[in-house]
Amino acid sequence: MSKKNGTKPYAVGYAKPPKSGQFKSGTSGNKRGRPKNRPSAAMQVYSQLAQKITVTVDGKRKKITVREAIVTKAVHSALAGDYKAINFLLNFATPSEREMHSHEPKPDYSKMTAEELSDLYRKTVAERH
Repeated sequence: MSKKNGTKPYAVGYAKPPKSGQFKSGTSGNKRGRPKNRPSAAMQVYSQLAQKITVTVDGKRKKITVREAIVTKAVHSALAGDYKAINFLLNFATPSEREMHSHEPKPDYSKMTAEELSDLYRKTVAERH
């Protein structure tokens, strides 16, 4: 804490590290930078299902996604009598088919009373079970 080269004395203490321990001006304390985010497990599965693979259909080579190949395999297994494949396809396809083939306009939930909403909820739960 004496004068060196004509500079003022510098008090070392709380929140004041010694000059030798401070970063040099113009350099960062994080030389490698922020680590890149790793993709989540869901994103990894999504990217794997979106990859294209080559399959042979009726003697012709065709490029399809892994997702399409899995669905095709499940359909073929279901047609062969595999009950797990049948159950998978029916549970997977049924809600979306209902939405696609439904010609009823969707109700405006904001204009419904609490009783109407609870009745609708009970009906929906009863349909699924």
